[in-house]
Amino acid sequence: MAAKAKKPNKISKAELETLTKLQKEITNILAQIGNAEVVKSQLLTKHVQVQEEWSANANTLEEKYGKVNVDLATGNIKEIEEEQA
Repeated sequence: MAAKAKKPNKISKAELETLTKLQKEITNILAQIGNAEVVKSQLLTKHVQVQEEWSANANTLEEKYGKVNVDLATGNIKEIEEEQA
């Protein structure tokens, strides 16, 4: 039987450096994804809050001025004409 060649029990320094570099990069990317998800969640929560404020403000304005369109550039209001069936 032929003798088996002895396999190294350690990877080369260059291979280890490459693996370490890639693992750090993966960890960094995952951290950035996590941070992005936190920011996304915060933005979605803020969006809901702003939508609720918008709706409450629209209701207040409707009580005061009736059903109107507001020109956001000038503040001018125009009554909404209801379609007759």
